Formats: sequence, structure tokens, C-alpha cells
Amino acid sequence: MIHPNIRLAVWLLIPLHFVVVGLSYLSLVAPSNLHTQVVDVARPYLMLLHLDAEGSILSFSTDAKAEKTHRLQQTESTPADRESIWTDVLEPGFVGADRQRRWQRLLVTIAQVSEADQAALAGRLIEPIAMMNPAAGALRIVREPDLMTNVVDDAAEPPYTVAILRSDDSAVRLVRVPSRRMAAESVRGDDE
Repeated sequence: MIHPNIRLAVWLLIPLHFVVVGLSYLSLVAPSNLHTQVVDVARPYLMLLHLDAEGSILSFSTDAKAEKTHRLQQTESTPADRESIWTDVLEPGFVGADRQRRWQRLLVTIAQVSEADQAALAGRLIEPIAMMNPAAGALRIVREPDLMTNVVDDAAEPPYTVAILRSDDSAVRLVRVPSRRMAAESVRGDDE
């Protein structure tokens, strides 16, 4: 027969375990100060069981990586040459939010419009982003690899790259940088 004190301890510890694990995963969205303090107290227990969710991205949808098909990058150099150091532009909202989905739809639309050779429309769509990033010398949209692409698709040029020219009166002009697949190079043979 199990002692009543042991039964009481197990009866209290099992729900406490689930509450601590639930609080740990709920703290990824928007934790309050009290929420953060409770999770910090329970962190050694969570780390011992490999249930610490700190640093993980919790998605409210089925698969966050499947939803992120494009990302926007910027560089400070002008013009955007092949050796530029590109950094990701901070995306608005958190994964699974409406704001994040609208951002992804905007990037996909700009990429599709650009691939349809409508550079003026793509420039109009990305112009507010260029105006809000005063340090950016160039912007590009990069396709994220997924399970449905192959190595050739993953190595393809970014669908849209634009150099940003700024004037003294804070006006912004965008110049599309052609991809290598659209540029023609003259090849000179050695026998000439």
C-alpha cells in the first residue's frame, strides 16, 4: 500500500509538471514579467528533461518554414555587386501572425511581378521599404529553399534585386540590377 503522503505528492507534482511545460511554451509568444520569472525558476527542471523552449520559434500554423517562401535582404554598398554582404531585413510581427503573412504575400508578389518582367510595378511595390531603410544601398528578394525544389532551383539568382539611388532632397530612385540569366556577355576566343 502506498503511503498517503506519497500519493498526495504525486497527485500535486504531475499537474505541476504539465503547468510548467505549458508555461514554458506559452512564454514564446508574449510573456509578461511574472510569466518570465516563473519560467526562469523552473528552467533547471525544464533543461533537465530537455523541455526548455527558450530560443525555439512557436508557430500558430501547421509549419512556419513552409509559409516563409521569400525573404528580403539589404546591403549598404551601391551598386549591388556580386561580392556585397547581404543582411536580412527584420520582418514585422511574429511567425503565424497576420502581419507576417501579409509581409510574405508582399515579397511573393514583388518576386512574381519581377519575374513577369514588370520591373516598374515591382519598383513601386518595394519603394516604401527602400524609403524606410536609409542605410540600404540595395535590396533583393531571395527565394527560400524547400522540399519541392532541387539544387538547380536553390542555386538560382534572386528573383528581384534593385539598387537604391538617393538624392539630397530624400527622394529615392530604384534601378533594377539585372540577373546573370538576363545579361549577355561577350566571349572572346583565343584563336582571334
